[in-house]
Amino acid sequence: MAKRNIYVKEKDIKVFEDAEAIGKDSISNIIVEALNLYIAERKMTDQGFEKVVVNLGTKEYGTSKTKKVYFNGKYLSGFEYVDDKNSYYNISIYVTIKDKILIYQHQSYIGKQKDIYEYYIYNSLEEAQKQHYIPKNIYQEAIKALENESMIYLDV
Repeated sequence: MAKRNIYVKEKDIKVFEDAEAIGKDSISNIIVEALNLYIAERKMTDQGFEKVVVNLGTKEYGTSKTKKVYFNGKYLSGFEYVDDKNSYYNISIYVTIKDKILIYQHQSYIGKQKDIYEYYIYNSLEEAQKQHYIPKNIYQEAIKALENESMIYLDV
């Protein structure tokens, strides 16, 4: 087994003690787990992804049956429109860290105090366009944003 020495400032000892008590594991395993999370987070942000928090559920007449959900994604495009039934839609298109397309939709029934928050997941932008209303210019904007993902970040 390889050995590594970690030198801890006196003021940070309590952090280690708390982590060991909460984690109910060896400090070595806790440090490795924390480092793995750190590496994953850095890779995610280096690739332009971020933690996206959205509402999910329904709000109606002062009662709320919503909860917050999150995913790791990158915003591609979005749009708003009002349909012929006087419903307002706010649509956001994301690519997830697992290369899925996530469409987040907030629908508001104008004058009825009712909001619905939903999301849809697709394997590709083409599939999303077939299943979900996406105007042509927004679709082109999303394609362009996806194409720019092939750029490589040089940390120089």
